[in-house]
This record gives sequence, C-alpha cells and structure tokens, in this order.
Amino acid sequence: MIRPLALLAFSVVNLSSPAAKADDASGAMDVSLEVVDSCAVSAAPLRFTMDKNATSSAAQSSIDLECTPNTEFDVAIDRGMHAMGATRRMLNAETGVYAPYEIYLDSGHTTPWGGLGANTVHGESGTTGSTRLTAFAKVQNNPGALAAGSYADTVIVSVHF
Repeated sequence: MIRPLALLAFSVVNLSSPAAKADDASGAMDVSLEVVDSCAVSAAPLRFTMDKNATSSAAQSSIDLECTPNTEFDVAIDRGMHAMGATRRMLNAETGVYAPYEIYLDSGHTTPWGGLGANTVHGESGTTGSTRLTAFAKVQNNPGALAAGSYADTVIVSVHF
C-alpha cells in the first residue's frame, strides 16, 4: 500500500505546482546579396623549339579567364623579367646570353601584345564567364647566333575588369 500512496502524492504535487511560461521576442534580419565582378587568369607555358641554324621559331599558348558572366575585361602581358627596353628576352642562365622574342595578338605576328593601355585584348566573358585567348609568339634570330641550351623568361599576364 505504500507504493500507491507514493504515486498519488507525486501526482498531487505535480498538479499543484504553477506552470512556467516563456515569453517570445522577435526582430528583423535584413538579407541581401551583392554580386561583384571577378576574374581569375591562368596561362599555359609558351614553349619554343628551335634548330641552331633556323632563323626563327614560332609558338603559341592559351590564356584562360574565368570571370563573372558578362564581365568586360582587358588582358595585358608585361615585358618579362629580362626585357631590355621594349624587347622581350629569354636568358640562358648558363651562358648569360639572351634570345629576343615577342608575343603577339595575332597569328601573323604583326601586333605585339602589350601592357595595360597599349595593344591589349579587350573582351567580355559572355554568359558562361569562361574565355580562352591565344598568345602567338616568335623568336627571331640570326642563324647560328644562339648557343644550344635552355633560355627562359617569365611574363605576367594581367586581367583588368
């Protein structure tokens, strides 16, 4: 009989205690989205192969842009690490000899690709935001003037949007 009384006492205690009530409060949260133009650029290596007796060598490379869709851009290429004045040059680190070259906007090698403000590529990224450009290049050489070996330079490809 003790057990039923304990249950009854517990039930009476629960019924007689006041119920706790929580209040509610609310506030507004502003939500917004701002989409800003952006672009990323990547370029494949530009590699020449030239026979020692050849007078020139041509090569090309792709430059890929990933931008916010419909973003206008200008793409520039600087003169490189080993330029002298307006002449781009690759250096043979073993011999200290330079090989002059140029990067062009066109496959006919007539319009050099320049820095911002001069001979750049102007375009729009379109609805996908992806754009592929081609850089055309040429090494001009007097036959036999360059020693066999590796020549290198680094240029900076910049996109202004």
